[in-house]
Amino acid sequence: MGIINNMDQRKITRSFIDDPVTDIRELKGGHINRSFLVEAGERYVLQRVNGALFGGHIDALENNYVLYANACEQDGNINEEWLFPKWLKTKTGQYFHTDEDGEIWRMYKYIESDDNSGNLLSIGEGLGKLHSILKHCDGIINIETTRHLHDLSFYYEKFCDLHELKTPRDNDIEHIIEQMIKDLLNVHVPAGDVIHGDAKTSNMIFRKGKVAGFVDLDTIMNGSVYDDLCDLARGICVDKNGAIDTEPLADILKGYGRGAGISFKKDETELLKQNLVKNRFMLGLRYYTDYLSGAGYFAGMTQVQELERARRLML
Repeated sequence: MGIINNMDQRKITRSFIDDPVTDIRELKGGHINRSFLVEAGERYVLQRVNGALFGGHIDALENNYVLYANACEQDGNINEEWLFPKWLKTKTGQYFHTDEDGEIWRMYKYIESDDNSGNLLSIGEGLGKLHSILKHCDGIINIETTRHLHDLSFYYEKFCDLHELKTPRDNDIEHIIEQMIKDLLNVHVPAGDVIHGDAKTSNMIFRKGKVAGFVDLDTIMNGSVYDDLCDLARGICVDKNGAIDTEPLADILKGYGRGAGISFKKDETELLKQNLVKNRFMLGLRYYTDYLSGAGYFAGMTQVQELERARRLML
């Protein structure tokens, strides 16, 4: 990917809008796509789509966006406003613009979000409401590059395929993998749902202490609500030693039930806890595998940082 300068960005914005641009600056924090805040009377986000992950799946991204946008507009605003990034179309009527270098861009109005001031009940309720909206998204296409996000067997196979490494293996992590992998591969959760795929609080839009929508919707897929719940709970309900704090988890599930209109039984809650352990281990395995291979999947992280993250998740 080439270096992007301010003139390049201004030229690209003119594919979407005619308003004069007064300022463009990069938005930090994204690990997949590269995003820029555009000031042009109104505020917009100009986003360069990660071609390595999504370049061959633009039709699927558009299909999934249209399904979700329609569901939000039909079902999300019955009781209150539900926010989501609304993509602009180019002047030729397309959602994506391809520049002279083959890079793929999209643009949408910037959405203000309060600080993450929502309590756990409202956070759980927000995810429940999202899932209730996603029930109306029949026809979601699983994008090949993201469809394995919660598939431990897929990442374990990648780990087992590593040979002749220049990077030294970590004996403690290798021992944990050998100890835990068999039991964790046998943890199975119900599937057949449409989920966000990366349902963490940093992807939530907050207004007045409540969740008012979600961003980073490229990972929408067919999967299990248990995996979305685990992605949400992993950063809230698990301490640095990997122990699950049941009190905040109970609050999240109570709020989730209110938003989704369901309740979790005792055995379902226990399965969720098992899946939380599994998904935390799986993320650690992904960091460890990337550390060993040097593939650089996790943008902005050195191999040393990847090993440290893997150790925190797995040991």
